[in-house]
Parts: sequence; structure tokens; C-alpha cells
Amino acid sequence: MLDLETDALTLHDADRVVLQAYLTAEQSFASQRAATAEAAAEAAADVDNEQTRWVARIREIEGVPQDCLAPSHGRLIALGHLQFQLQGRDAGVVYRITSTGRAVLAAAGDYATTAEPLRQSA
Repeated sequence: MLDLETDALTLHDADRVVLQAYLTAEQSFASQRAATAEAAAEAAADVDNEQTRWVARIREIEGVPQDCLAPSHGRLIALGHLQFQLQGRDAGVVYRITSTGRAVLAAAGDYATTAEPLRQSA
């Protein structure tokens, strides 16, 4: 079994920020899909629906230097906190946080299950 508290402490600050950015993007995407009745029924039937969780690669994250993003993605994938999937030539690579990644964020105090998804500004 993984020691999530140790994992949370050993993550670089940039890694936690990247994980949090993907979590925010997932929540935003899920809230947009839940706006339709069909998506709400689908979400009620399957809470862990993979189609609602995959997010396009985030190329810029405030507070994370551009040259740190690729290594951070690699570390998070290697540690099992982030999954990736190839979507094809046009869509490229998509990502989602694993349950272990969510637990590490929770242990680090950066993730609140009762928090409302963040709104994106125009």
C-alpha cells in the first residue's frame, strides 16, 4: 500500500500545482457536461465515467515555469498520479488524475471534496 502522506510531501511544488490544474479542468468540464439533462443522467449512472475525465494537455499553468511542465508531467505519470492517452492525430494527448493522484492532493491539503468547481473567466 502507498504511503500517501509521504507521497504528498515528496512531490515538487510544481507537481502539486499541475495536479491541481488538471483537477480544476476536470471539474470545469464535468460541470459543463452536467448542464445537459442527458449528461446528468449519465453521470448519475456512472460516477467514474472515463469520457468526462480526460482533459487536453495544459500547456501553461500560472506559477509553473514552462520548462518545468514536461518533467512534471513525466514525474506524475511515473508515480501513477496522472494517466495519459493518445486521442489521435488532431486531439493529441489527453490526461486525467488517478485516484492515487486525488488522494495525494487530499493529503497535501490542496483538494477539498466539497469545493465547487472554479469558474473560468472570459
